[in-house]
Amino acid sequence: MEEKLSKFISDQLNVDDIECWAASDAVFRFAHHQVIELAKDCLQKSQDKLITSHYFFEISENLEKLLVECREKSPTAANLLCSLIKKLLIIVSRPARLLECLEFDPEEFYRLLEAAEGQAKSTQGIKVSVPQYIISKLGLNRDPLADISPDLENLDIKDNNELNSKSDGKTEVLTKPPSEEDYETIKLISNGAYGAVHLVRHLESRQ
Repeated sequence: MEEKLSKFISDQLNVDDIECWAASDAVFRFAHHQVIELAKDCLQKSQDKLITSHYFFEISENLEKLLVECREKSPTAANLLCSLIKKLLIIVSRPARLLECLEFDPEEFYRLLEAAEGQAKSTQGIKVSVPQYIISKLGLNRDPLADISPDLENLDIKDNNELNSKSDGKTEVLTKPPSEEDYETIKLISNGAYGAVHLVRHLESRQ
């Protein structure tokens, strides 16, 4: 990141890289200078090992405010500034995400989650816990086999009828528990939280 920031700062300090009309636009020149200063500050803090995820959040917030102010005063300059800000955000985005993961505090997260849960109950009138409410809305609390159980029952009945008809011919039929080798996979029906569901065909009965 530091190498990319150094190159970004060096490129932006080169006046030749700025369009002629933008160089004479006071609004753009001020905003352009602010972006360079933010990049310099970020580089310095990185070299001093003082960067935090909160600092990256502040940079993003300041850049967003700067773009809004520039758009209000000079929409034309804002278009060029937007491209410049994107370049800087691309440089810091990956380190920011990695640092956020490293600084993640589970205890603080659960405290915030409990506070949000209490607020949601009071404002939305939810009677159950928020996690259970989300699970019910996503349909994850139902039996994943409930939809296919009638088909399984019909399949069992057909298999039993076939076995009975074969046994009438005075031929002893040896039954064994079904296994994966007895079926061929046709296609994947779903791959949810409870596991994968496949459509299969019995090798002998072809059902």
